[in-house]
Order: sequence, then C-alpha cells, then structure tokens
Amino acid sequence: MTATAARPAASPGSSTDSPEWWKHPFRIFQTNIREIDSGMDVKQVVQDILDFGCNTWLLNAGGIVSHYPSKLDHQHPSPWLKDRPSGDLLGDALEEAHRHGIRVIARCDFSKLHRDQFERHPDWFYVSKTGQRQVYEGLWSACPSGPYYQEKSLEVIAEMLDGYPVDAFFFNWFNMSLRDYSGTYHGICQCQNCKRRFAAFSGGLPLPKEESYADPSYPTWRRYTYELLDEIAGRVRHLIKSRRPDVALLLSYNPDISFHEINNAVERPLPLWRYHTGEAAKTSATAHWERPVAINAVMFWDLPYRYNAEQPGLTELVTDIVSGGDGSELYRVALPESYLGLSIDEVSARLRGEHRATLLAVSRGSHCVVNPPQDFRVQTGDDALVVAESLGKLAPLRMRPATVEEAQVASAALAPGSAG
Repeated sequence: MTATAARPAASPGSSTDSPEWWKHPFRIFQTNIREIDSGMDVKQVVQDILDFGCNTWLLNAGGIVSHYPSKLDHQHPSPWLKDRPSGDLLGDALEEAHRHGIRVIARCDFSKLHRDQFERHPDWFYVSKTGQRQVYEGLWSACPSGPYYQEKSLEVIAEMLDGYPVDAFFFNWFNMSLRDYSGTYHGICQCQNCKRRFAAFSGGLPLPKEESYADPSYPTWRRYTYELLDEIAGRVRHLIKSRRPDVALLLSYNPDISFHEINNAVERPLPLWRYHTGEAAKTSATAHWERPVAINAVMFWDLPYRYNAEQPGLTELVTDIVSGGDGSELYRVALPESYLGLSIDEVSARLRGEHRATLLAVSRGSHCVVNPPQDFRVQTGDDALVVAESLGKLAPLRMRPATVEEAQVASAALAPGSAG
C-alpha cells in the first residue's frame, strides 16, 4: 500500500467545485490485491485510508482478474467473489468509499491473460523472434498491436463506466513487454499484428528483431511503439470523456494525470541517479502545464526492482520532486509534545490524519533516521522532515542562534585563503 501526493500546475479559472477533481491536490492509497483478496473487508480498508490521510483509493478492478462480476467472455472474474454477499468487490468498495468522500481509481491490467484466452485467441499474444510465447506464472502476455488491447480493453472500460461510478482509471504495465516481471529479456514482439502494423506505419520496413540502432528499422520501431500506445490511450480517454467527463485517466500516455513511479532495484549499479523522477515530473509539468503529475512511491517486498524505501536516497528523491514545484512542499517541523513516546508508524499515521503530512524522516541530534528500528520511539528534541500541502498547524523548526564563537569559526572558514 502506498501513499502518493500530486499537485497540478496552476491553471486559469480552476475552482474547488470543478468536475475535474484531479486539478486539485489528492493523495492516493493503493491496494495492489491478489485474486484471493476479493473478499476483503472494505469498511476496514476505507478506515485505513482515512487514517493515512488519503482521499483516493487505487483498487484492482479488471484485466487479468475482474474483481466484479464481468459479463465479458474474455474477462476472468475472481472465484473469491463468492466470499462476498454481493459477489462484487468493486461495487462494495465504491459504495463504502464514496460514503466517506473517498474517490476510487479502477486499476486495470491488460498486459496478460489466462490460458483459456490464449487457446481461443492466439493472435492476441506476444511472439518472440524464436516463435516462443511469453508466459509468466501461468499468464500469457498480450501484445498492444493485437485485438485484445486494440478492441477488447475498451469493452472492459465501457462495462465499468456503464455499471459503476468509478472516478478514474489506471492501466498497469501499459507497454511493449520486452521483459517479464523477473527481468527476463524476451525481445521485440514478432507477432503478425506487429509485422502488419509496423509495415503500414514505416512504409514497408521489416520489423526489427533486435534493439540495436545498427538496424535502420529500430528508430522507426521506437516511434511506432510510442504512437501505438499513445493512440490506444487516446481512444480510451475519448471513450471515457464521451460518457463521463468527470472521470480521469491516470497514465503515462495521453492522460488527464501524468503518472510516474519511484523505484530503485537493489541490483542497480551505483551511483544511483536520484534526479530521474524529479526530472520526469518537471518535464511533464513543463510540456503539459494543464496536467497534474502523480508520483507513486512503491515498495513491494516480492519485486526487487521496486525496492526503494530501504535507502536514505528516497528522501533525496522526494526532495528533488518537490523542489521543482510539482508536488507538495517539503518542511522540517518540530514534533508536538503529544507525539513523545510514539513509534514511527504511530507518528506517520497521526501526521497524515491530523496534518495531511507525509513523514519522510525523523532527525535526532546530527542524525537523520529514515528507517528506524522497530523499538524506535520519539524523544524530546526530535524533529521531522515531512511533505505537506501547507505547514498548517505544524510548528516550523526553531533554529538556535549561533554563539559568537560559532560565528567566528564559520567566518574564518569562509575567509579567502583559509584552510579546508
């Protein structure tokens, strides 16, 4: 579960009662659930979201698994929906969330399907240069050039728009699947749909088999993949707006809300380029000033490329993001006396619930503690580094004036010709 804050660049005439709710600050709480979680207690989750100070819920809805009773023959409703009296997780989640003023983003994943769909529609799926399919944990990878992405994905969106008051959509793994979740490289898809579409796009060039600029087709293929995904997203966005103008699309391609993810694989070589996410946010805000930029900070224990919170560099990443003006502000604040003796989790929850602030680190003396031990408790003199929309009722850190001796030492250190 992750908390994410986004703030749009200023736009003329925006108001808090605008149907485009995403033009105002929001914080996302993500539950990336499994198939067996369709019976989840939505009342408890909504309470957790409120306790975390979030107002938007990113919830799995359709694609690989439908967490609602889909009537589409290419969808796979979770068998665990039977654990719910209603048989409908998405419907129950929307009802409970909206009752408490929380918006719901429907998370869809069209990158993979189950074996039965592969056997019925082999032309929907990825093919390697050796003719192999890309199969991961029993799921077959679909190709964006094929009919599932091009046509059937829009049927899923339309079914949810017609049946549920969702507030937004997000697509996971919306790309050309050259690698699987474990990082295994499979290469450029060679399915007949890719060959046909690329030939039409390029004026007859052969589809490249390797990612190499030595192949004259490769630069054109890169443009093809970008325009292919952008065009699909554009048709999805048009479908959404034609039925529900108040529903947003959260994506990297053709979105209402530009989406970027912070992650840091444990095996990536150092030094870590900590400016990547900040640069992405600033570039998005510059190119499309009218769009909010949502930064998703994730930590999945089972996906090594999504490790990030184990490094103090996470604080540096967030600092870089907010310094560009495309997120909330960064503050160093004194912790209230009522926080003394609290654990780091308790402090984090109270800062979100009471002050709408996200805790990054606690400072103690000359040390900044990002990932404290389990027995860590707040002590007198501790202060916190937080991200928040405003300082609000939090007290800024009061800095002690330097003594005369300290000032003299600092002045001498800065004098021309001084040592060091």
